[in-house]
Amino acid sequence: MDLFGHTRINPLYEVVQSAETKERKDRAVKRLDYYNGEQVDYLNDEIARTFQKPEKVKPLVVNIVKKVVDNLATAYISPPKREVEGTDRDKELFEHIAENSMLSIKMQDASRLTKLLKTAMIRPVWSNGKIRLDILTPDMLDVVTGDAPEDLEKVIVTHDPTGYTKDVRRRIWTPDEVVTTDHHFSILEREVNPYGVLPFVPLWDALPIGSSFWVKADGNLLNAQDRLNDLWTKLLLMIDYQGFGIFVMKGGKLNGGLSGMEVVPVDENGDLKVVNPSPLVLETIEAIKELQRQVAVNYGLSAAIMSTDSKAESGVAKLEDNRELLTKRDREIALFRGYEKRLFDLIKIVWNTNNPTQSFSDSAELAVDFAEVKKSLSESERREIWERDLELGIKDRADILMEANPDFTDREEAKAYLMERRRFNGEYVNDIEQNYPDMEEENEL
Repeated sequence: MDLFGHTRINPLYEVVQSAETKERKDRAVKRLDYYNGEQVDYLNDEIARTFQKPEKVKPLVVNIVKKVVDNLATAYISPPKREVEGTDRDKELFEHIAENSMLSIKMQDASRLTKLLKTAMIRPVWSNGKIRLDILTPDMLDVVTGDAPEDLEKVIVTHDPTGYTKDVRRRIWTPDEVVTTDHHFSILEREVNPYGVLPFVPLWDALPIGSSFWVKADGNLLNAQDRLNDLWTKLLLMIDYQGFGIFVMKGGKLNGGLSGMEVVPVDENGDLKVVNPSPLVLETIEAIKELQRQVAVNYGLSAAIMSTDSKAESGVAKLEDNRELLTKRDREIALFRGYEKRLFDLIKIVWNTNNPTQSFSDSAELAVDFAEVKKSLSESERREIWERDLELGIKDRADILMEANPDFTDREEAKAYLMERRRFNGEYVNDIEQNYPDMEEENEL
């Protein structure tokens, strides 16, 4: 027990407070900061170590971490097609939940954070009468596993709302109970887990190998970002020096920097002059471009994603000719198809527990169809394929309309639109024939 009479869970305290755990969480925080563009503090620390007068140096960050990660996370380049196999109520319930929980956006965010951090979790939470989806990152997570990383026994979620130790709360989940503790793992509350399972879906960028639950991210991308920040900052410094010039004193010394300069003569014959340095501006710019290109290529991406000169391309266009990235996407889709199905099973449990009178059927299952990457076609090529498919009976006009305009997601809606257009066109032709016979004769001529 602690000083306040609370029972302490000592084994978990030792796990969470270990040096290895702290290092893992610090790495996750840094990667999240870099991805979200919060890099200036890290750069200022480096400037303070490098320059005698860091206050004279203006930091500059150009974020390549987010660009690389978002281009690598390709599974949700467009929303997958999700269909519930079950009753009409099952389908209506899932459509309602998917819309209110922003499922497609959450899963795209989860795929990107998993690509960045290599390990994350997503969970359905019952809140204010509806299901919310929470993405959990390694800096707020600890786990206890069985014989394999996939065998989750406990999940510990740390909430730190203010940054003060006294306000930290930990929620320790097992299939049987949920225990709330303070920062020191002194138990504050114990309650039954209403779901009977751990309501968490682990997300891995690649399945864990060995006994560790946490897939470790390499540091190369962040190292490259640090080097680029350094080069960009020094480039600005070069331009400043080139613009202002530098005082050179022969037979004396100078106090001060670029502003507030004070000349202290040592020799009455001293010579003071201003010279313009010849900084390697163009060479530094080329070094920056080359480093950015190499980072892209190193991660299997096109160097064009780092270019400011290339014309904008869609995510699909970038994938078309990149066999390495397509192979990675196939693996990512295989993983996230499984994650979506497990999430659906948990959504069912959470919903049914809180809505026993309007519940999913036990047999309801989710099928997820991720979009295929197809070669971009010109308008004439696409029209030729549609005409051929119509002639062969492979597709009808409703299929083509839905393919040409993704806003049409229902065949009956597409067919109704085509019938309305056909009726309108028929009435238009009849009106021309009845009221403008001369125009008809001119057309015949």
